[in-house]
Amino acid sequence: MSDPRRIAHTTIYLDEAEWRALSSLPTAELRKTRHHFAVGLAIDELPNGTLLAEIDGGDELPTDVPPTLDVIREVTGDEAWTGYGLIDRKTNAAIITR
Repeated sequence: MSDPRRIAHTTIYLDEAEWRALSSLPTAELRKTRHHFAVGLAIDELPNGTLLAEIDGGDELPTDVPPTLDVIREVTGDEAWTGYGLIDRKTNAAIITR
């Protein structure tokens, strides 16, 4: 299994034909509300009430956690806490079939 920290964010621009082809495939949808705070801090609120904080350290892994956060567990390298991993949790996401 690859390290989830090594997966880069990618933006792909599609033309209309590509969009139609991809949008006809079964999809999985993850719903969350993202709250932005101080520079580099975002907290995702999942439908079941779970809060997942993300601290962006740019090119480096961040080392300082704001003292106001009550960290229960570090999940940076845990595949279960990636977007795809969260889809499997039925309380957080729904599989949508077209």
